[in-house]
Amino acid sequence: MIEKNKYVKTIKFVALVFLSIFALSDIVVAQTGHLMGRVRDEQGAAVEGALARVVSLSTDEIVALASTDDLGFFELMELPGDLIRLEVQRLGFMTYSQEFQLGDSETRTIDVELQVQALEIEGLTVEGTREPAEIAFEEAAGLTVRSVEAADIKMIPGFIEPDPIRVAEVLPGVISTSDFSASFNVRGGSADQNLILLDGFPIFNPAHLGGLFSVFNSDMVRRAELSAGGFPAEYGGRVSSVLSIESDPGNGQLEVQGAVSLLMSRGALGGSLPKKIKNILGLRDARWRISGRRSYLDLLTDKIPYKLEDRQFIFEGWTEGGDRVSVTGYKGADVLGIDYTESFPLSLDWDFGNSLIGSRWTHPTSSGGSIDVKLGYSGFSTNLKFPDFGDVEFSSKISQTTMSLDWENRPKPAVTTKVGVEGRFMDYQNYVRGGGTQFWKVGGPGTGISSYAQLQWRPSRAWIVEPGVRFDSWLRKDVQRMDEISPRLSFKRFLAGRRLALKASLGRYTQFLHSVRDEDLPLGIDIWVLSDPDIPRVLSDQGQIGLEWRVGNSWLFSLEGYLREFDGVITENFGENPNDTTDDFLGGRGRSYGVDLFAQRLRGNTTGWITVGWLKALRTFPDYRAVGSAVEIEFPPIFDRRIDVDVILNHDFWNSAQVGLRWNFGTGLPFTEAMGVFSSFGHRISNGMLRPDERGNSVFLGPKNGERYPIRHRLDVSMRKEFTNILGAGSITPYINVINVYDRRNVLFYFYTYEDGTSVETTKWTRRGFSMFPILPTFGFEMRFR
Repeated sequence: MIEKNKYVKTIKFVALVFLSIFALSDIVVAQTGHLMGRVRDEQGAAVEGALARVVSLSTDEIVALASTDDLGFFELMELPGDLIRLEVQRLGFMTYSQEFQLGDSETRTIDVELQVQALEIEGLTVEGTREPAEIAFEEAAGLTVRSVEAADIKMIPGFIEPDPIRVAEVLPGVISTSDFSASFNVRGGSADQNLILLDGFPIFNPAHLGGLFSVFNSDMVRRAELSAGGFPAEYGGRVSSVLSIESDPGNGQLEVQGAVSLLMSRGALGGSLPKKIKNILGLRDARWRISGRRSYLDLLTDKIPYKLEDRQFIFEGWTEGGDRVSVTGYKGADVLGIDYTESFPLSLDWDFGNSLIGSRWTHPTSSGGSIDVKLGYSGFSTNLKFPDFGDVEFSSKISQTTMSLDWENRPKPAVTTKVGVEGRFMDYQNYVRGGGTQFWKVGGPGTGISSYAQLQWRPSRAWIVEPGVRFDSWLRKDVQRMDEISPRLSFKRFLAGRRLALKASLGRYTQFLHSVRDEDLPLGIDIWVLSDPDIPRVLSDQGQIGLEWRVGNSWLFSLEGYLREFDGVITENFGENPNDTTDDFLGGRGRSYGVDLFAQRLRGNTTGWITVGWLKALRTFPDYRAVGSAVEIEFPPIFDRRIDVDVILNHDFWNSAQVGLRWNFGTGLPFTEAMGVFSSFGHRISNGMLRPDERGNSVFLGPKNGERYPIRHRLDVSMRKEFTNILGAGSITPYINVINVYDRRNVLFYFYTYEDGTSVETTKWTRRGFSMFPILPTFGFEMRFR
C-alpha cells in the first residue's frame, strides 16, 4: 500500500506540473508573429539541417533563425508584425527567398521546395549551415549531447579503418579502458549501461569478436550522436548514455563506394528505385544503400583461422504527403576455428555475431509534429565448442523484439508535447555443458512495457523548460511484476544575448538487464541476463548542472558537473553455492561524480575539440568471503580514471589533403595488486599428515583495486588526400594512420612469475607489464564512383 501511494503521489505531482506549464503558456508567451513550415527537395525528401532565417526589411537585420529537423520542419517565433523576408539555405541547394507581411499575432505555415544548385555559392558554407553543436545549444534543455558527422569520423585516427564506436571515446565524459576493446564507460556507468542504437533499434554487442572493430561500417554512417546525460523521458532501457548511429541512405544517385586496408575490405552500393516501382509503392522518392565488409587474412594464410564479415542495408522512401518509410538491417558473423597442432594443442570453433532488422513509418502532422511507429528485432549470440572434448560447449544468446508508437504535437507556439508507448519482448539463454552434464543454465523470456510523456516549453527566448515522466513495467514468467516511475526535469536559461546559457537536469533512469562480463578483464564478451527476483534492476538517480558559452561564430565552450547514484549493479559471486542457482550474482550500489570541460572550434581550416574530464567512481558490494551479508567492501571500478584528456584536431589543406590528430592522456586505472605468495597445505588421507599442495603456492592479494597502473598517453595521426575526376566520375582517397606515434608502452595488465624455493621466503617472483598497441602504421585507400 505504501508503494502504491508513493506512485500515486508522483503521478499527481507530475500531472500538476504539466497542467500548470500548459496553462501558463497562454499567459506568458508574447503575442508576436509565428512562422513554421517544412523544407523538401525536388524529389520530395525532407532536407535536414537547412538554415531558415527571417530578415526584417525595415531594419535589414536577422530577427530569427532555426534549423530544420529530420522531417524538414522549422519554427520561427517572436517575429515582428512587419514586412519580412524568409530565407532558406542549405549547402548544395539554391537559396529560397520570399517576402511578405506578417501580422502582430499571425501564425503562418509555408512549405518550401529547394532546387539543387549545380555550382557552390561562395560563402554558403558558412551562412547556409549550422553545426550540430550550435543546434543543440539553441534547442536542447539539459541534454548533454555531442554529434560527430561522417566526414569527421573518417578524420579521427583509427585502427586499420575509421570506426564510429571509437569516436565515442574522444567525447567528454567517456572513458576507454583498453586499446583492444570497443566498449566504453560514460560518467561512472558500466559498459552495459550504454544504449547503442542503429537507426533507433538496439545493438547488444557493438564490436566484433575480440573488440578491435565495431560492427558499424563507416561508409554507411551519416552521423554518430552521444547523449551522455540529462536525456528526456523518451529515452529508456539503459541508465548511463545513449549512442545513436544513423545510417546514410544516400541522395538517390547511383553510387559505388569501397575501401581496401591491411586487414579487410568494404564496399557499398547506393541508388534509387525505378520510377515505375515508386509509383506502384505510392512513393515520390525512394533511395537505398547496401554494404558488405570482410577480413581476408584467413584467405592469405592458414595461420590466422579467423574471419569477420558483416552486411548492412538502409532503405528510405518519401510519399507525396511527406511521410517517411524506412527499413534498416544488419547481419554480422565472426568465425574462429583452430585445429589441434603441436604449437596449440587445442581445437575450438567459435561463432559470434549480431543481427538486426527494423522498419519505421513517420507521418508529419499539420501542426509541425509527427507520428512515429517502429517495429524491429535485434539479437546477439555466441557459441564456443571444443571438438576434442565431445559435447563441451558454451552458448549465450539474447534477443529483443521492439514495438513503439510516439506522437509529437505542437498545440501552440512555444509548446511541444511528446507521448509514447513501447513494448520490448526479450529472451535470453546461457549455458555451459560437457560430458552429458549441464554445469550452468539460465534464461527465459521477459516483457517490458514503457510509456512516457514530456513537454518542452519556451516561455520566452531566454528559457527552455522540459519536464517529463516515464513509467516502466517489467514482467518475468511466474515472477511479481516490477514497476518504476522515472520523473525528469531539465531547463536552460540563456544570458548575454543568447551567447551564454545555464542548464541543469534531474532525472531517474531504470534498466532491467545486465552484462555479467567481468570488466576487470582486458578482453571479454558481453553475456546478458534479465532482471528477476535474484537479479535486481538498476535504478539510477542523476543530476547535472553546467554552463555553455558561444564565442563568435567558431567557438563553443562547455563546463558541466554531475552526480550519479546507482542501485542494483551486479557482480559475480565467487562464493556461490554450486547447488544453489539463486546466488550466482551479488547486488550492490555505486556512485560517481565529476566535471567535464569541453572546447570546440567549429569552423575554419583547423577544427576540432579538447575535452578534460575529472571522475571519481565507487562500487559497493557484499564481501563474499564474510559470513552473512552485513560486511561490505567499497572499491573503485576498473573505469575509475581520475583525469582524462583528449585533443582532436583536423586540418584541411588547400590541395584537398587532410591531417587528423588525436592525443589522449589519462591517469592510471585501478587494479588489484598481488602482494606475495604463501604455501598451501593439503591433508594426506594415507598417512594423516599435512603436505604442501601439489598445485603450488597461492597468491595473496591486496585490497580490491587498491593500486593504479601508470599514466597512459598516446598520439595518433591520420593523413588523407583525395584525387578527383578519376575516369571522369569518381575519386580515390589514399590514407595513412599511425597509432601511437612515439611508441608509448601503456600497460594493459600485469602478470607475475614465480620461482619456487624451499619456502615462501626463498620463492622469487617478478612482475611484468603487458603493453597495449605499440607504434602501428597502417594504410589503405577509399574510392567513390557515381
